[in-house]
Amino acid sequence: LPVVLVMDISGQAETAAAVAAGIRDSLDRMGVDLAGVIFNRCRSERHRNMAATALAGTGIDLFGAVREDNGMTVPSRHLGLVQADDLDAADTIIAAAAEVIRKGTDLEKIIAAGQPLRRHDSESESIAIPPPGQRIAVARDRAFGFAYSHLLTGWQQAGAEICPFSPLADEPAPTDCDFIYLPGGYPELHLPELAAAGRFHESLRQAAAKEIPVYGECGGYMVLGQTITGADGQAVPMAGLLDCETSFARRQLHLGYRQLETLGDIPLPPRAIAHEFHYTTAVSEKGEPVFAASDREGRALGTMGVRKGSVFGSYAHLIAAC
Repeated sequence: LPVVLVMDISGQAETAAAVAAGIRDSLDRMGVDLAGVIFNRCRSERHRNMAATALAGTGIDLFGAVREDNGMTVPSRHLGLVQADDLDAADTIIAAAAEVIRKGTDLEKIIAAGQPLRRHDSESESIAIPPPGQRIAVARDRAFGFAYSHLLTGWQQAGAEICPFSPLADEPAPTDCDFIYLPGGYPELHLPELAAAGRFHESLRQAAAKEIPVYGECGGYMVLGQTITGADGQAVPMAGLLDCETSFARRQLHLGYRQLETLGDIPLPPRAIAHEFHYTTAVSEKGEPVFAASDREGRALGTMGVRKGSVFGSYAHLIAAC
C-alpha cells in the first residue's frame, strides 16, 4: 500500500522536509511508495509555509496541514491514549477532528492516491491463531479492553462463537462456553468493583473445577491472581485461581515484542509472536510456567506466566502463531 505520512512538526520547520525525504528513501528500499505527507500540529500559517516550501524541494506531495487544536486532543494515561469506550467526549472529539481535517487537508487528493488491494491467491483467509474453543467467553468492558480485533474476527471466521460478558457489571462467564478469555486492560483502575464481583469470580472457579480452560493476558492474568496492589499500596483480593501477586505501586515499564514457546498441554499454538506492554510488576509467581520467552532478537528471557490446572496466563498479548 502507498503510505500517507503524518508528521508532527510542532518542533521543526524546514527539517521536516529532510525527515520526510529520509523516510521516503527508506520506504523505497522496501518497495513501498510514499504517496504524500500531512503536517500535524502546525502552530501558524507561517509555520506551515516554511515547512511546505522545504518539502516542495524534495518532490514529495503535501496533502495538507492540521493546525494544533485542543478540541481534538485525546487525553492519555499510563498505557497510552484513553480508549473510546472510556471517554465520555469521544463523539465531540471525533466531530472536531473531522472538521479540522476537512478544512486542512485535500481529501480528494488523498483518496486518489489509494490503490486497489491485491488479495492473496488462497481459498480462505489466514487465521492468526486457531480458535481455542467453539464457544469463547470474552471479558469486555472498561477493565478488559485490550483484545486484538484480528484474533476475535479470525476466530469467528473459523466458526467459533464469541460470547462477551462484563466482569465490572459482575456478569458471570457464560456457563456453556468451552474457553474463557480475559484480555488485557486496566484492572488497576477498577479494583473495588472487580474485588466485589462475586458472581464473576464464582463463574471462574466453577469453570476451573470443570477443567474448562481459563486464559488471562496481562490485565486478565493479574485478575486471575491472588491480589493486585493498587497505586495506594493496598493489596486487593482477586479471583485467586493462580498463585501470583501483582503490583501497580511498584511501577516499571516492560515493553517489547516476544517470541514464545508454549510449555505443557494448553490450547494455544506451540509457538507464537506476542507483545508485552505494562507498568505493573509480578511480585510473586508460583506454579508451572506457561511460556519460554525470548525477545525479538532471539535473546532468552526465561519463562513467562503461571499455570494451575486449566487456568493459565501471562503478561504477553498473543499476536499470531509462528
